[in-house]
Amino acid sequence: MKFKRTIWLMLLLMTVAVILSSGIPVLAASDPGNYVFDVSEGNVTVAAGSGTNIRVTYGASQITTADFANTQEITITGQSTGRRVTVNIPANTANIIMENLDIEFSSGDSCAFDIINGTVNLTLNGTNILKSQKSRAACNRWKTLTVQGDGFS
Repeated sequence: MKFKRTIWLMLLLMTVAVILSSGIPVLAASDPGNYVFDVSEGNVTVAAGSGTNIRVTYGASQITTADFANTQEITITGQSTGRRVTVNIPANTANIIMENLDIEFSSGDSCAFDIINGTVNLTLNGTNILKSQKSRAACNRWKTLTVQGDGFS
């Protein structure tokens, strides 16, 4: 009985060692079904869709969502030193929630949160940090920006 238990334990430990050495897949924080996008996985771009709809491109492989209503709130979260959020929705509106978003550029000429065109209703939840370098603002070129939330004062 003790011998069987010892062999079983050794097999279990060897299996765990093989799994750990090959890497454990990390679950992505982005959840497009709930309109949550994590900038630590890649740039996040909010773009115009058909009509008044919008869509989001996100992640390392830059996946694009299907078009959805511009009244839908989009949550952007995560931490990055080299990725950014871009909004380009001419004649349209996006409702964006920044939730504990931290984007800090230490070099280059990129903007952490770049509103190229459109109207953004921005809600800040938690602690949000946007830092850009050179002569770029953390938020740049907005047409209309409304800010609210517990992370704003």
